[in-house]
Amino acid sequence: MNATLDATITIPSDATLTADEGTQVVIAQLNTGDITFAAGAGVTLYSEGNKYTLRGRYAVASLIKLGANTWLLSGNLVV
Repeated sequence: MNATLDATITIPSDATLTADEGTQVVIAQLNTGDITFAAGAGVTLYSEGNKYTLRGRYAVASLIKLGANTWLLSGNLVV
C-alpha cells in the first residue's frame, strides 16, 4: 500500500469476500501512512501479541485464512 495518510484495512466476512482456506494475502507499507488491520463484523482476526499495525515504511505482513471468517495476521507488526 502506498499511502501518506494512515489507513485501516478491514477484513470482510465470507459473505462479502470468498477465499479458500489457506489463502494468503501479503501487504507492504510503501510510504509513511500507518496501516492498521481490523476484523469486520463476524470475522475473527488472530495476531501474536494483539499486534495489528505495520511497524513502518517497508514493513510487510501476511494474512492467512484459517477457516470460515477466521484469519491469521503475521509479520513486522506493532501494537
